[in-house]
Amino acid sequence: MWVRRGFEPREPSASHQTNFVELRRQIRARCHVLDAGLLWPWLKRMHLFHLSGDIVIDRPGFKFLFSITTMLIVSVVLSIIACLMRR
Repeated sequence: MWVRRGFEPREPSASHQTNFVELRRQIRARCHVLDAGLLWPWLKRMHLFHLSGDIVIDRPGFKFLFSITTMLIVSVVLSIIACLMRR
């Protein structure tokens, strides 16, 4: 077997560990997006985008939906989840 002279295996550096942690976070985030995509037929039935405060302009051949209330609720829920995960 061929061996390089003077070569000694090194311990992983701190930046290597940081990259591994970041990679795990990205994989988790992508799994959550995939889960949301797979659950979309059931999520549509929750009527999240038809709350009071949501702006809907419906014209023939055009529909504009600006869901302010839904965005606020989703933001609060995600903030609570992020706060709980930091602990």
